[in-house]
Formats: sequence, C-alpha cells, structure tokens
Amino acid sequence: MTHNIKWDDLQFILAVAKRGSLSAAARDLGVNHATVLRRVASFEKAYQVKLFERRATGYVLAAESRHVLASLRAIEISVEELERSIKGLGSPFEGRIRITSTDTFCQLLLMRHICRLQEEHPGVEVDLSSTNNRLDLARLDADITIRPAVELSEDLVGKAVCGLAFKVYGAPSYLQANRASEHQAHSWLGISDLLSRSPVGAWQEATIADSIVFRADSFLTLRNAAEAGLGLSLMPCFVGDLSDILVPVSQFPVSLNTAVWVAAHKDMAASPRMRSLLNWFAEALVDDAALLNGHLSKPG
Repeated sequence: MTHNIKWDDLQFILAVAKRGSLSAAARDLGVNHATVLRRVASFEKAYQVKLFERRATGYVLAAESRHVLASLRAIEISVEELERSIKGLGSPFEGRIRITSTDTFCQLLLMRHICRLQEEHPGVEVDLSSTNNRLDLARLDADITIRPAVELSEDLVGKAVCGLAFKVYGAPSYLQANRASEHQAHSWLGISDLLSRSPVGAWQEATIADSIVFRADSFLTLRNAAEAGLGLSLMPCFVGDLSDILVPVSQFPVSLNTAVWVAAHKDMAASPRMRSLLNWFAEALVDDAALLNGHLSKPG
C-alpha cells in the first residue's frame, strides 16, 4: 500500500493546531510565517479539506477536522519513538551528542570534560544547550541532561553523581560596610520565578523574601551582582568558590544540598550507546565532587 501523506507536511498542520497561530508554529519549526501559510494551504488544496478556521484570535481546527488532531499526535509520538530507537544504535563515541545543562555547569565545569571527550574520541560532535529551563528529552531536545535536581522526573533515567552544596556569599566590600547578623538587615540577591521551585527558592521564600533587592534567573548573574557589592546571595558552592572576589558568609550557615544527575530519556537510557555516554559523563563529574560539595575552591 502506498502512503502519499508525508510526515514533513503533517508537522506543519500539527504545529498550527497546537500553537493556534502561524507565527508561533513558524517559531517552533524554525521557518518563516509565509512558509507555514503556504504549506497549510497546499495541504488543504491537495486533499480538498478545510482544516482550520481563520479567526481574529488565531487559527483553530474546523469542527469537522478536530478528530484529525488525535491522529496527528499519535503519529508524532510514533515518529519520536522511532527517532529515539535509531539514536540508540551505533558507536557510543561517534557522531553528534546533544547535551543540555544549566548555564553554571556549562560555563564553569563542562568545557574541560567536553574537551577531554573530543581528545579521546575525535569522531564525537557535541551540541551543548545552556539553559535553566527543563528541556523535553522526549522530543529529542537533547540526548543527555546534566543538572541538579532533588529527583528525576518520570521520563528520565540516570545517576546521581554527587551532591551539590550551597552557601551564602558576599563581597568583602559589602561585608565590611554591613556586619549585621540578622538576615533582614541585609540586601539580598534572589532567584527569579524560573528557579523558584528549587530548594533555593523554598529557602528564599522562608528566609529572605522581604529583603530581596535584586532577582535573576541565573546564578552566574547573581554572582556578578554579589561581586559588585549589591548584596548577599545564596548560590552553589562551586559558583561562589570559583569567584576571585566572593567569600562565604559564616554568620548565615545554610544546610542545603541537592543531587547532580546525569540522565537520559527512559526510552534511550538502556541502549548500549547511551549507557556508555552516561557512564562517561558520570565518571568525569566524579572528579568535581569535592568542588560541587563545597570542599574545594578550585577544580583539580
């Protein structure tokens, strides 16, 4: 049996159906608005159907076409499963490896490990995504994620490599000007809503919520603000300890620790290729355990 409908065409239909506008679908697909409009119109003409109603608020599936969305989503899931299966084949250290991690890990820790990986395995091409958002590995945004978390989500499988400790840090110039021993007597630099559900967010809400004068969605930005003398900040020890300016603030001890995970999507984690990659990065990060746990000021 010959099937004339192409998945490439269906992706445009599905993107518009899910996002409700041509511009949003275009951003998701990495094309321009006109391309999406042309592909949707071409599909409707070829199959003599009207899939969408054009309204002032955007595009909605026509009433008679709404059942199509469920079928499209089923096809999307099948294609994603096929892609994950294919990516699990082949040599562990050949071809493209997509890694996602936080900006702090990318900038302060991972570069030297990636350099060593490519020295040992010249056939590896690394695509590193630096973001504090959780990416959807089910949609193949990345093969491996390396990041701190209390626990993994249900769609991930991996290893807790070591702990990640936190301390309060400040610049000597700020601490000389303000020697108060109460939290409320200080200016605090806090994390923004993007990270608010983390253990740091919970501590912040319970301890310094009314004293925050500056917020950011990155610990690197908070470090820069603290180095400038803007206030005190709770941050991962390796972020503060690698600063040439900041010092731990002993009058505000914090008992806060989370795990550092190396993980992959559960559908890929069992493949020989992915097991090898997960093990390589887990072993590499063991070298940073003392730094991550707050017991070493510089990586060995």
